Formats: sequence, structure tokens, C-alpha cells
Amino acid sequence: MYEGLFATSQGQVLRFLARHIGQSFYEQEIVGHTDVSRSAVNLATRSLYQAGLLLRERRGRMNFYTADDHHPFVRQFKILDTVARLEPLLRELRPLAQRVILFGSCADGTDAADSDVDLFILAPDRSRVMAVISHCRLDRPIQPVVMNNQELAALKHEEPTFYAQVQRGIVLWETIDELAS
Repeated sequence: MYEGLFATSQGQVLRFLARHIGQSFYEQEIVGHTDVSRSAVNLATRSLYQAGLLLRERRGRMNFYTADDHHPFVRQFKILDTVARLEPLLRELRPLAQRVILFGSCADGTDAADSDVDLFILAPDRSRVMAVISHCRLDRPIQPVVMNNQELAALKHEEPTFYAQVQRGIVLWETIDELAS
């Protein structure tokens, strides 16, 4: 559904490098991982570097690129990419959940390639939610925290630090009833 947002050569190159923060790649490696032509990767890396979104290191006669994880645009781009990848799961969770919140490193764009995706899910039936999540095909593990309303109320008092972390997250889904109350 959201793949069109990442369809340009620049979008595909930035998406690949943003998913591999801390790793550097030369142009031919990027070509192999993105299916973008060599000339398009060359143009994309050059323009993304000039925009300040990529870091470049010259080794011998080759340039190696990495996404600048300190740049706010790269962090926001990573968040958008994560939300887009979660959309198929969200479609399945909407009938089951009252609220779905992305929290942790994925919610602030500081996640690494091996980070899991932290989701808080407010739902009355934990087993149905977990069944949906177990069938989800994502390139990273999902770390769900599934609670009902009573457990959420207890969490607020028993673990205020964790509760605050969840509340700082990004609300991906919320029922209309929840918005009204």
C-alpha cells in the first residue's frame, strides 16, 4: 500500500541504508540489495550525500556510504518505513484491538537492523492478538505487550516508567470509542 512512497531510486537507497544503520556499503553492494541500476544508485547516493542524509568514506578508489543516523530526516524516514511495514499487521489487528502503540527505539528512529519492534496492544483477547502476530511476516521480530484495560490501569501505578515510555510512543491505531473517552 505504501510502497509507492519508497519507489524512487533515492527512496530505495535511503530505505536500504536506513535499515542498516552503522554499516557502510559501496555502490555495487547497494545495487545488489536494492535492484536499482548502477547509474541510478550513483545518482541517488550522490544527491543523498549532498543533502546531508548519507555519510561517505573513501577507501582506496571506492566510496562507502552509510545513512547519517543523527540526521532528523533519517530518523523520521526510519519511523515512516517501520509504520509502512507494519500496515498489513495493523489491518489484521484493528478488529481485535482498542489501541496499538509503537514504542521504544523504532518509535524514535534510533533502532538498529537487529532491533525488535516494540508494540503495545490494548485488547480484551490476548490469545487472538498473539495468534495474528505469530503469523506476521516481518523482517524483524515483534515484541508485543498485550494488555486489557484492567492490566493497563495496574501498569500505570505499578510500573510508571514503562507506562510513560509506552505513552510517549506513536499511536498506530485507536478505536473511535477510545478517542471519545
